Amino acid sequence: MFDKKDLRQYIAIAWLVAFGLLWGLLQSALPDQEMMNKLNQLEEAVASKNWPVAQHTMKEIDDIWKRNKLIIQIANGSDEVIMFTEKLGEAKVLVHHEEDSVLASVGAMKQAFVDVGRVFPGP
Repeated sequence: MFDKKDLRQYIAIAWLVAFGLLWGLLQSALPDQEMMNKLNQLEEAVASKNWPVAQHTMKEIDDIWKRNKLIIQIANGSDEVIMFTEKLGEAKVLVHHEEDSVLASVGAMKQAFVDVGRVFPGP
């Protein structure tokens, strides 16, 4: 029915289709726009020193992270996830204590999320 060459071609095509489906599903499941909108809201709230809004937005960012952490970990390497988690923890503490230096943390979180928000990022 199948010779070896045909079988290899079918297996290669199946792998490519599976990879394409995995990439598409992960890309559609990542909360990239939602998270960036919340990070921008946090930056605006901190810049205007509106700490209650900043604390509420920080809670929303944390909720988005917790809700999508598994998908993000599947789509990325551990280095990117660890970096974003560290920056998120740092920003939570700085917002809680109403420190102006949280702006630097938000900028670092934005860049870390750019790395985390891509499916299978390259080096």
